[in-house]
Amino acid sequence: MSRPYLYFNAFVLAKGHELVRNVVRKQLRDAGFASDSQAGLWEQFGYNDDTLAQLTSVPLPDGRTYVQLVTTASTDAPAKHWMQELASRIQNDKSVPFD
Repeated sequence: MSRPYLYFNAFVLAKGHELVRNVVRKQLRDAGFASDSQAGLWEQFGYNDDTLAQLTSVPLPDGRTYVQLVTTASTDAPAKHWMQELASRIQNDKSVPFD
């Protein structure tokens, strides 16, 4: 039996919390992750064939948003790949607020 591998990343985005929550949800879906998490929650869970991802977004007082990303899998490669891929997708997303 193999041990689970876990990868962690955290970063701050200069975007508002509502927008970041939507970006996180969209990027999980676009990357092919299934999710039963409700829209609008601070924490989103997604899963695919080999990886579980947990993304948490927290509003900061200055209007920015703190994002924490954890991926886990039973082998090293997918956990590492999806941590890097999801972080890149979220950080490079070009979404802007729409009024």
